[in-house]
Amino acid sequence: MSILNLAKDTWRRSSVQDRVSGLSLIAAMILYGGASSSTPENIGAAEALIASLLVVAVGPASFIRAITPARGTKNDAPVYVRAHFVLMLFLPSAIGLVFNGNTTGDYIRDIIPFLYMSLPILLVWKASKNPEIWLRYLIASLLIPGVLFAYRHFQEAGAAIQDVGTMQISGGGSYFPMDPSVLFTATFGFSFGTVLLLTGVRHAISGSSFLLLGTLPYLSLLAIVVRAQIAMVVAALGATLMLTLKSNGAKGLVLFSAVIFIISLTQYDTIYRILLSAYELALAKHESVGLSGRDLELRAVINNADTASLILFGEGWGGLILNPTGRTAGYWRWVHNYFAYAFFKGGVIGLVSWTLYAGWIISALLQTLKNIHPMKAALLFAVSAPIALNLTLEPGFKMLSFGLVMTIAVLLSTKPSQHQPKLATPQ
Repeated sequence: MSILNLAKDTWRRSSVQDRVSGLSLIAAMILYGGASSSTPENIGAAEALIASLLVVAVGPASFIRAITPARGTKNDAPVYVRAHFVLMLFLPSAIGLVFNGNTTGDYIRDIIPFLYMSLPILLVWKASKNPEIWLRYLIASLLIPGVLFAYRHFQEAGAAIQDVGTMQISGGGSYFPMDPSVLFTATFGFSFGTVLLLTGVRHAISGSSFLLLGTLPYLSLLAIVVRAQIAMVVAALGATLMLTLKSNGAKGLVLFSAVIFIISLTQYDTIYRILLSAYELALAKHESVGLSGRDLELRAVINNADTASLILFGEGWGGLILNPTGRTAGYWRWVHNYFAYAFFKGGVIGLVSWTLYAGWIISALLQTLKNIHPMKAALLFAVSAPIALNLTLEPGFKMLSFGLVMTIAVLLSTKPSQHQPKLATPQ
């Protein structure tokens, strides 16, 4: 199925409500990747428009559903997950604004990421009614900013692709490649492209297109030398390759090998230099920074909870902590680890609540492993990589695209017979 035919099929099978919500979501993510950033310094016109489009995509009915304690349908968010949403919406707000006197500006910069993280709760009731179509909208909503952020990184840095591997290309401080959509796009592009190429000759163009789709995002990860992300993409590609060969046999191996051979033959020097130099830069970075201060952050969060109130309730939304690394002065409103962040903002109550929420997402991923096929596996790897990374090592859990990644994870576990992601399904 070509991209054009896929778009027509999606439009035909979408309800009016699905079309409005899905297109609003895609429009929001185009603005997000093209005119905003993962962590904008100020709320400008682009951010206001993104917020408006997200409100349309979610809709008032879904929000009311999220705060309703009544028992939901089979594919609805569980009662305890909706209770988490209500609890974390109001309790840290009261603690932060009323009891701890946190500033309104800091509060807003915390409550917005909270709503991003809650997108699975806000969207699952609506999306689970037509999961296959919603998966298409969500995948498109992540692929677009994944490519745009990667492009903007090189543009901001004033660097070319050929510069990758010669030095660490940090850009202008926007850290565009750190957005979860970039890792998602790199992983999905390579993995899904591999599945299509191994499926047969008729998918040579679409398979190669997806490999190309993942290339620029992966190069941006190589450019900033993020070790975990680089390794995750390679691991996902290897796992997809083995799973597809096991499922389909070797019928597509000739085509896959031919495409890789042609790419290697024409771009051998560039590929070899980039990969070797990137490995050397990653090794040097590991020797230089080690854990990048993650251990210091955890220690600082624990030491900050020096009263019964902070232990139980945390700093609340808008709470700050002295820069744990000591490399620069000032205060942070976040730390890299999801669970440390939960304790920092919500104390023991928040940690328990956020752990239960993460458990719901992880449980959905584990359910997806049942009767898995290669195309589904490609999408599973693409969402598992950013979820695993941003729950442990990176603060991407606060970013808009992470909420969409988690929504895909939940949808993948609903009605397994209906949600094969037919982006270019074999005929």
